[in-house]
Amino acid sequence: AASFEQAQKIGLTLGSSMSARIKRGESATAKDEQQALLALLSHSDGARGFYVTTLTDPEIDNVFHEPIDPAIVDAIIASPDPNAQLLTMNIAMSTATELAHIANGDSDYAKGSALTRTRTGKLIAASIPTFAPLKKHLTDLLAATNTPQTSPPVAEAAVEAYRKFLNRWGYDAEMRQAIAAQVRPLLEIS
Repeated sequence: AASFEQAQKIGLTLGSSMSARIKRGESATAKDEQQALLALLSHSDGARGFYVTTLTDPEIDNVFHEPIDPAIVDAIIASPDPNAQLLTMNIAMSTATELAHIANGDSDYAKGSALTRTRTGKLIAASIPTFAPLKKHLTDLLAATNTPQTSPPVAEAAVEAYRKFLNRWGYDAEMRQAIAAQVRPLLEIS
């Protein structure tokens, strides 16, 4: 399995290759790329490396034009762990950091976070109709956004884990509302 650092390089190479194939009017993935995606997204370091590069690279925007290539969706769904949690955390983090960057007057970083949020949303929208674990994670995150930062622990462990996640990153009420606003329509797709 690739390390996080190796996965970033592989993810960037895969993203660039998929983008070039689309520009040539071909399917985004060839058979070898499909196998590489399946392998990369099958473990946490690989999936994190793939997402951190492909969700942020403005040069490969066409990879995220709808409909998302089925090979990407298949690779996500093939490994519920880690992809359901990572996509859920990505939608939350990119939404909250976009607001933080706006508040700090940093429009370039805000645009980067918005790009990550938009692309993550597209991956979620393409995957969620047949990916029950992702729906569960998003439902738990949504429930956690409705708990105040200072509330006592909640009974359901998965919701409590997301409440701790939101608290650990210091997401305030405005950020939690923005995260909920991103998650609700995605849950309606499924």
